Amino acid sequence: MTFEILNPTEDTSFVSPKAMAEMFHVTLEEVAGMTGIPKTSLQRPDRFKNIKTQIKLKDTLEIIRMITPWAGSTLQAYAWYRSEPIPAFGNITIESAVKLGMATQAKNYIQSIALGGYA
Repeated sequence: MTFEILNPTEDTSFVSPKAMAEMFHVTLEEVAGMTGIPKTSLQRPDRFKNIKTQIKLKDTLEIIRMITPWAGSTLQAYAWYRSEPIPAFGNITIESAVKLGMATQAKNYIQSIALGGYA
């Protein structure tokens, strides 16, 4: 499974929510749920190309990409992202942290674990 989910029919700098949904075998509603982006913002190119929307989509993908080697597969990393409570974040999931605007902190946490830090 690849992380190359940029929309081939659009400007290549934009993540396609539809391709993202296909990659994780979910609906656009579930992509909205895992990123904290309103579903309506994922349905129209003029909305999903918004910088804030793209940042959340790209942050989500980057975090899942970081987790994949440990999880064993993209889908297992996706499941971890959505369900594993993280003590360092008050037992919320990384998904919840991203929704709360804490993607940078979540990426830093994952990087520290990769470097041998404690969970």
